[in-house]
Amino acid sequence: MPRIIMLFLILLVCSICLAEEYSLIQLIDIAQENSLKSETAAYNYKNAASSLRSSYYSLLPSSYLSYGHYLDYDADAEEWEDQSSFSLSREFFLNDPAVFNISRRTLDRKNSSLALRQTKKQIAYDVLSLYLDVIIYQTNYEIYQQNLTLQQKIKDQIQLLYDNGKASLLDLKQSEISLLDYSIAVRDAEISLSRTRKQLFNYLNISDEGYNLTLTDFDSSFIPGEFTQNIALKQQKNTITKSWIDLGSASLDFLPDLSIAYSLAHQSDARFNDFDEYQRITNQIGIYASYNFCSLLAKSENLAVSRRNLKLQKLLYSSACKELENDISITNEELQNLIITRNMFQEKLTLAEQNLELAQVQYELGTIGLIDLDRSIIDLQDARLQHNSRFYEFVRKREELNLLLSNPILGQW
Repeated sequence: MPRIIMLFLILLVCSICLAEEYSLIQLIDIAQENSLKSETAAYNYKNAASSLRSSYYSLLPSSYLSYGHYLDYDADAEEWEDQSSFSLSREFFLNDPAVFNISRRTLDRKNSSLALRQTKKQIAYDVLSLYLDVIIYQTNYEIYQQNLTLQQKIKDQIQLLYDNGKASLLDLKQSEISLLDYSIAVRDAEISLSRTRKQLFNYLNISDEGYNLTLTDFDSSFIPGEFTQNIALKQQKNTITKSWIDLGSASLDFLPDLSIAYSLAHQSDARFNDFDEYQRITNQIGIYASYNFCSLLAKSENLAVSRRNLKLQKLLYSSACKELENDISITNEELQNLIITRNMFQEKLTLAEQNLELAQVQYELGTIGLIDLDRSIIDLQDARLQHNSRFYEFVRKREELNLLLSNPILGQW
């Protein structure tokens, strides 16, 4: 890993430690720099760029500089002699593999660049999704703990009333069941919170210092997504273009092998560094044509394979378009449902707040007991929990739609 990236990660982790909290933006930045997926995509892009440069280098002429020290046994005087030569040559073909290879490697680099962009988006979405899981279970755990405390108070009060003959055995058993339900809920939320935190920090590849996650203020805006080209479809279109290139190359193979060749060579029987002794032995240009009739069957098979590959890539692209359009439609419907139910939970939360206000007034007037007041508080806590969970699911689903459309995740990645 380059030193600048390592320094960036150290500074980023130190800033988190000083702040004693984890923010979503910081966690995504760490994942972008520290994730194996990100490094793999970056290396693949660099390798694709190197392959493209190598394909350009193949256009350069062949150049050789050689030196030999030999003994000729048939010569009159048997003694060791020196020989050196320099040659420069280049052939240009009608169906030049180097030219077609440049076109293929150019498309490979474009696809690698697109893959790198998609990886960054996927990492941002993955971290967001794990972050939301932690926030949801953390909120659930806190609310369930508060409800457990209130339910314990309710159970103790009903136990006292039952002992004094003012409550039935059924009321007592129902309070015990509710107490067990909240005890189980607290335990489940605690385990889920621990599991999701481990998943998050394993994904980030850093140790968890146990700090709280900063609550991010997500906006509630939503614009229905429309079918368009995403990154995956752009990659498939590039693959189709590569298939066209292969088909063109296979078609040109049926033409005669036409080439223009130029060669220049110098040779000297003197020592290697005696440049004055070099003599030009070749300086020629030629146009050549040939045709291998025995290769027609193999060329026909290659052409058939290229045609089938092109047809297959077109079918895959068409299928991917339909699948993407269907996924976008389903995701839009799910988002609309989340918006409707979120508004319902907001209405329920408002009613629960109003109910608690009325219960507090009635409790002060003495018309209801502490048990009913505590139950109103529990109802409000449950309504808040449901509303928060539904809102976070809405945020997750909205960013899932952005990922499908290759739009920026959270407006940044």
